[in-house]
Amino acid sequence: MGYVFSQSDRELILREGIIDALKIMVTHNRIPRDVASDYLSGWLGAHTLLKLTEAEKEITHLSGVISRLKLLCSNIDRDHKIQFGDARIGQYKYELKTFDGWTVSLLETVLSIISITDPKKATMKSGEIQTAFSGLMTKRATELHPFLKDPSQFKKYVS
Repeated sequence: MGYVFSQSDRELILREGIIDALKIMVTHNRIPRDVASDYLSGWLGAHTLLKLTEAEKEITHLSGVISRLKLLCSNIDRDHKIQFGDARIGQYKYELKTFDGWTVSLLETVLSIISITDPKKATMKSGEIQTAFSGLMTKRATELHPFLKDPSQFKKYVS
């Protein structure tokens, strides 16, 4: 793959996604069809495989932190009374921060994969998740229910 994309080509790819951008470039004779085919195979094949491998690693980290949190929570639950100075509170907070970090990392990977073919959708989804969580947190506050579930808040995100 010796072709060097111009700045306008790269902007087009970031705006339209690799499939539509390459179609446009081929249609306007900005890139030969066989070169576009090579790049398309690379992006949808090798590049996506790298991102999927990254996702697997993130899921492994998530699985580990979930296991540690479950063990810690079971331990706390057995005691029935935990004191404010208990070291497990700090461990709980640390593991939650780790859980949050790997969850966000996995979400970034997923949105990066989506952006390969549909960057507008990936950008839109990042705003939709913010809106969904904001709506959920507002509803929890209104109903004074910190663990309220409301999947309807996320319908737009998953559609």
